[in-house]
Amino acid sequence: MQKFILVLAIIFSIVIESALFPFISIAGVVPNITMILVICLALRQNDEKAALIGLAAGLTKDIVVGRIIGISGITFMLIGYFIGKYNHKIFPDHLTTPIVLTIFGTLFHEASYLLFVFLLGYQVDLILAVSQIWIIQAIYNFLMVFPVYIGVQQLYQWQVMKKHY
Repeated sequence: MQKFILVLAIIFSIVIESALFPFISIAGVVPNITMILVICLALRQNDEKAALIGLAAGLTKDIVVGRIIGISGITFMLIGYFIGKYNHKIFPDHLTTPIVLTIFGTLFHEASYLLFVFLLGYQVDLILAVSQIWIIQAIYNFLMVFPVYIGVQQLYQWQVMKKHY
């Protein structure tokens, strides 16, 4: 049941991100709530599960949104893995943790995407990417951390989502 709920949460985030958020985009940039969801879920998982959640969410997003297949899968998997690996050394229940991780995750994801596009031979305008896309994306994601984090916190209050040992 846990896996089913996590799959539904990932699908819901991708649908919202691709169907609703384009109407509130700024300079063509929309919040990356799928990545934020991966971060918030990874705070509650071990490294393997968090990496798997990141990979599944990223690949699904790549397929649905139609970007380069694999880049979100790889970056979300790495983000999930490292957060899952070190979540016992940070404060996962403190609101500043997902905020800081989301800002770093945004910068990592966008830098990875830019590097991958550059390596594929596309022309990349680094000044434009940093000054407009990365800054707007970081601010947008910062604002979206609150509802996603609260939603994940509420999700883990359900009995079916609690860990069974």
